[in-house]
Amino acid sequence: MSNLRFKIARLRRGLTQRELARRVGVSEATVTRIETGRFVPSGALRQALSEILAVAAYEIFDSTGR
Repeated sequence: MSNLRFKIARLRRGLTQRELARRVGVSEATVTRIETGRFVPSGALRQALSEILAVAAYEIFDSTGR
């Protein structure tokens, strides 16, 4: 299952996957895996991503992190 809300939030901020990955300190592949639902980010990573994307974590991730 893809994480469309996460991808939309990234695009609204005008960030590429590479730019977001650099800002949060993960690989571009990790961002791709999050967007495609193949990786569930930890609580700390969800928080960091939500801060960079300027949205609440619950708005872009469900309770399982997807």
